[in-house]
Amino acid sequence: MTTKISTRVFCLMAIASLAFLLAAPPAESQTEGLPESVGIATHPKGSLFNIVGSAFAKVFSDKLHIQATDRPYAGYITWIPLLSRGEIDLGVCTPSDPYNAYHGIKPYREKNPNLRAISTGATLNTGWVTVKAAGIRKISDLKGKRVCIDVASMATKANQERTLQAGGINVKKDIKVIPTAGVAEPVRAVIEGRSEATWAAVGTPVVKELIAKKGEIYWVPVISSADDPKADEVLNYAPGHSFEFAEAGKQPTVDNDTWLLAAPIYLMSHKDLSDEAAYLFAKTIWENQKDLIAIHPKFRDWTHERMISKRAVVPYHPGAIRFYKEMGAWSAEMDQVQKKLLED
Repeated sequence: MTTKISTRVFCLMAIASLAFLLAAPPAESQTEGLPESVGIATHPKGSLFNIVGSAFAKVFSDKLHIQATDRPYAGYITWIPLLSRGEIDLGVCTPSDPYNAYHGIKPYREKNPNLRAISTGATLNTGWVTVKAAGIRKISDLKGKRVCIDVASMATKANQERTLQAGGINVKKDIKVIPTAGVAEPVRAVIEGRSEATWAAVGTPVVKELIAKKGEIYWVPVISSADDPKADEVLNYAPGHSFEFAEAGKQPTVDNDTWLLAAPIYLMSHKDLSDEAAYLFAKTIWENQKDLIAIHPKFRDWTHERMISKRAVVPYHPGAIRFYKEMGAWSAEMDQVQKKLLED
C-alpha cells in the first residue's frame, strides 16, 4: 500500500513539475537575440584599445552570460571591413578610420556602409611629446629637428601633418622626418636619441618608459588657445575629434599645461547585429561602469554623457538608440545627426 501511494505521489509531483516548466518563461529569454559568443576586435595585446576591449569582453561575459573575447589585430584596416560584413560583431577604435571606411576614403578601397556605433566614450588624448631638456615649447620650435612621422596609419599621419602645418611647420622642408609605425616605436626613437619629438598618447606604458629613462617630458600644445584660428584647419581633417585642455598633473604623464587632440573611443558594430544584442551591449556598459573602472581607470571617463556624441562619424545602431531613448539620453538633435549620417 505504501509503495502504491509513494508511486502515485511521485507521478503527481512529476506532472506538476512538467506543467510548471511548460508554463514558465524560458530562462534564457533575457538574452534572446544575443550571439552565444562574440569577438571584440582591438589593437595588439598591451595597447590601451586591447585593454578596453578585454574589459568589455569580461563584463559582457559576466553580465550577459555569453562567451566574449578580445581579438587583437595589427591595425584597423585588417578588421573594419570584416566588421562591416558581419564577420566579427564588435570592435574598439577612434573615429578617423571608421569615418574613412564608411565613406570609402583611402586606405579603404570601397565604402563600408554597414558600420554602426554602440557607444562612444572616454577620449584618447594625443599630441607632440619631447624631453623637457630639449627646450621645445611650441610647434614652431620643431623647425630643424628630427620628428617621428607615422608611415603606417594614414589617419595618424594626417593628424600629425595638420597640427604641424597649423603650427607653422612645412613638413617637407622644415623638419627631418623619422619614419616610424605603431604606438611604441616612435616613442622609443626619442628614448634612443634618434628623434627629438614624436606623436604619442597620454598615459601609455611607453610614455611612462620615456619618463623613466629620459626624465621630465613636455607635451607641446597642438593649438595655442581655445580661440586659435588654426584649430578648424586641423579638425576639418580629423572627423569626430576635438581639442582638450589638459591641466598639469590632471592626466597621467602630463606635467605641463597643454592642448591635446582628443579622439573619442568607439565600441563599433554592424547593422546586422540584432537590435536586442545592441540594446543589451549599450545597457551593460551604462549599468556597469564600476566594474569597468575596476579593470582600468580610463573607464572613469566613459560617462553616460559621453556614450552619445553629436560628432559621431557613423550612425548609431537602432538597438542602442532604443536603450538611450529609454534612459532619456537621446535628443531630437541626435535624431538629426543620425538622419544625416544615414544619408551620407
